[in-house]
Amino acid sequence: LSMSANALKGSSANIGAEQLSQDARELEKISDIGDFDNAAGMIDRLENHWHQFENHLKDMDWSDV
Repeated sequence: LSMSANALKGSSANIGAEQLSQDARELEKISDIGDFDNAAGMIDRLENHWHQFENHLKDMDWSDV
């Protein structure tokens, strides 16, 4: 879980999804200490922020690019 969170943290930062990156950083810390009770809640939060970012991408008008 920690390795996946670390990968998500970096890739999210690379595409400008700062909230996702911060959530992944928190999930990485939580999993590193073995706090799996709180990991489930963090995963839910991360998923929610992913959907927000996904919707933001869908709403962007790329026709001017």
